[in-house]
Amino acid sequence: MRTERLERELEGSKAALALSQIQPHFIYNTLGTIEQLCREEPDTACRLVRNFSLYLRGNLSEMDNPAPISLSREIEHTRHYAEIEHIRFPDMEIRFALQTDDFMLPALSVQPLVENAIKHGISGLETGGTVTVSAYETEKAYCVCVADDGVGFDTSLPQNERRHVGIRNIRRRVEVMCGGTLTIKSAPGKGTAATITIPKERGEEHGRHHSG
Repeated sequence: MRTERLERELEGSKAALALSQIQPHFIYNTLGTIEQLCREEPDTACRLVRNFSLYLRGNLSEMDNPAPISLSREIEHTRHYAEIEHIRFPDMEIRFALQTDDFMLPALSVQPLVENAIKHGISGLETGGTVTVSAYETEKAYCVCVADDGVGFDTSLPQNERRHVGIRNIRRRVEVMCGGTLTIKSAPGKGTAATITIPKERGEEHGRHHSG
């Protein structure tokens, strides 16, 4: 039992470190937007700097964290990222519909799914697009779904999943750290939905340990 626990902690730590690497292009693009806004819209630039700072701090603080965190904490980090992207792309919309946030899941698991929805989903549209982050519970599980109304893709082609940053990494961490699953449903022209499902006994167990 002890060996299994240590293996899970090691696996979670390695995966967390891998997912914490911030994409260079995102940093460059955000800094470029800040530079432009400093001249044209200084108040918006200040808001963007604040969210970017909180986003970076969130990523760095979770780098060495092998344990699950509360969904409320993960959503706070995701909101900072969403605000950055909304300032850069004001014609898109990111919605949050949270019926529950009182359970545990791997850190940096929802935010990368939102990033994928923007990068591979709605960025392919001529204009607009919506990403919806929802959380709810069933009789046996807690669920988080990141859905977009973007271009979608054919899930029967393996190479498509490889295009989506961190999907296999997130799936592995959800399984190893929480005994859960990550499922992807998509179709060309109909958008994509990525759903994390955490068994209640695991999500609640981690929550009790976290609060203790």
